Amino acid sequence: MKLNEIEWNWMKNMRMKNMPNKKAQIKMLETILVMFVLFVILALAMIFYFNAQRTSITQQASENKDAKAIEISQAVTALIELQCSQEDIRDFNCFDLYRLESMKNKIKNDNNLRINYYHEIFENSVIYVDGVYPISERITLYNRSLGNSSRSRFFTPISLYDPSEKTYSFAILTVDTYS
Repeated sequence: MKLNEIEWNWMKNMRMKNMPNKKAQIKMLETILVMFVLFVILALAMIFYFNAQRTSITQQASENKDAKAIEISQAVTALIELQCSQEDIRDFNCFDLYRLESMKNKIKNDNNLRINYYHEIFENSVIYVDGVYPISERITLYNRSLGNSSRSRFFTPISLYDPSEKTYSFAILTVDTYS
């Protein structure tokens, strides 16, 4: 049983209609692959960008904590209540030892003063003076720490003046800020 030419052409045309064009399939596959590669590159770029932003934000937060510690340290050294003075002339970065002890006791005993006044200046921090030479004692001026939160520390060299002996000692003012 031989197929005549008309039937043969008809079957050939039917096969061509049912089978999609291979060139079109290849072009579509190429387009899909290009789009997939572009999305992968875009996703990698977004991951890189967000990681860089997170690092930048973390670094900025750390710098802000350090700046806050410096600001509080400057506020402490500028307190008139602590500064040494002789004949109404104040010494730079010098604390009167008796004034320091007096202020420590006042802050410790007067809860209203500690909460309403000094907390606005010192916020959540620990401020202490470590005597280095010849006095080697620690005087904690203010203590309001937050326990296990992150801490930033700043040191300032100061002089301690003992008015009874009229001598100076070297000390370090330490400010730990918590957030």
